Amino acid sequence: MSWRGASADHASFEVDVGGERVPVAVWWPREAAPPIAGMSPTTSSSYDYRIDIGRIANKMRVSWLRWLPAREFALSRGGGGAPKCDQPARSAAPSAIIFAHGFLGSRYDQAHVCEALAADGFVVLAPEFSESLAASFTPNAQTDRAAIVQAVQVALGTKWRWGIFGHSAGAYTSVSQPGEFPLGRVAICPGKGDYAGADPFFLIASEADGCYRVMGGADYTIQGALLDADRANGFTTQRFTSAAEAFAPGTRCRRGALIFSEESRAGVPAAAPLPNHISFLWEQSNEALVQVLSPLLPLAKFLGLFLLDFDVYTETRDSEPTARLIVPAVRRFFNAFR
Repeated sequence: MSWRGASADHASFEVDVGGERVPVAVWWPREAAPPIAGMSPTTSSSYDYRIDIGRIANKMRVSWLRWLPAREFALSRGGGGAPKCDQPARSAAPSAIIFAHGFLGSRYDQAHVCEALAADGFVVLAPEFSESLAASFTPNAQTDRAAIVQAVQVALGTKWRWGIFGHSAGAYTSVSQPGEFPLGRVAICPGKGDYAGADPFFLIASEADGCYRVMGGADYTIQGALLDADRANGFTTQRFTSAAEAFAPGTRCRRGALIFSEESRAGVPAAAPLPNHISFLWEQSNEALVQVLSPLLPLAKFLGLFLLDFDVYTETRDSEPTARLIVPAVRRFFNAFR
């Protein structure tokens, strides 16, 4: 019997980029036709998720640990569906959104967001990039992020209006990708706070993200970086004080920022820690990482490796409360410009 989630179907396919077969996950609204001819929804109730520990070690310049084995996981799909978005869509035009994962990330890092967007009527595609922890293809000079995103767009066809969102290095992909994305660009935990193009733009970040301390030192703040970018580009990016306010129905802005800070906790309870770099990812993919990487944390700390806040996340385990704030805001944003 074929398994289907309550609101979205899912499949995987491959695109050829530079002679390499690059995997792509795709979600689309249940009961709609598959977005690519000949594609059928998977019959599995889970996502195949792979963590290549040796590849991670090699990327972190600990090549003598390359012998460590890969681990395979089956992550449960949503199944229960997503509640109706409170921002009604403005158009029924064919709309597609790309998710770009970060350094040592996965195409399933934001599966909860992808499922919710598919429930809203979008086709959502998540390609694997060369820095993926799955290590399913060998990168070459032609398999850069921009080329992979473009290949995914070509595979879907020409009739679509596009949006793009990404986390960490994928946030940079979302703001730097050439072309027009009239549905908008969402940057989650970006390295910088600037986007100088004309597409709608939504920045989501936290001052508790440890990556900013590494990038800019103790005095660096994403709020300061965003203010500098606005001044340089002649923009005004509206700051939302809560996740519920972000692109709520009736909001009239094309550029918005939701920044978690001690001054503006944006819906995070006073007693709870602010989200860290890993908090914005899907709970299930994070739990798989916890299983694999937690035993290696003492060694990583001894070697002085930067852990992308993974060590912090193992203490806070706050993906689910963060998702309750972020997922509705992302859905409202894309629906607002549909």
